[in-house]
Amino acid sequence: MIPKWFGVFSFLFFLLLVPAHTEAKSQLPKEITFSELPIQLQFIALCESGGRHEVNDKVIQSRTDDWGIMQISRKYHLKRSINLGYDIFSPQGNMAYALFLYTENGLNPWRASMKCYRKLSYLSLATLPL
Repeated sequence: MIPKWFGVFSFLFFLLLVPAHTEAKSQLPKEITFSELPIQLQFIALCESGGRHEVNDKVIQSRTDDWGIMQISRKYHLKRSINLGYDIFSPQGNMAYALFLYTENGLNPWRASMKCYRKLSYLSLATLPL
């Protein structure tokens, strides 16, 4: 038998997977602050970079050439981000481009860190009063 709370939990988790930002892509800002990101992207930023864009005045770069707070892949996204007017090397531009990707692809670009951000979403849901 499935507990009653499981249905509520499943629905809330589903909401975390569905893009919450529904503005037209052309209306998305070219710069954004951390607090303006949907909660799903905030969790991803915490998993990808510890919520930091720079360490010792240098933009965080992974071994796989992913950059900044949202760990945007330079190989796959640099040319497109520039063409669309985003600066993925600035914290605000990095987060804004992540929001653009999120409206286009949901959480797909960050599949590699899914285990981490799912854990954060579970922990945040655990604090909700039922």
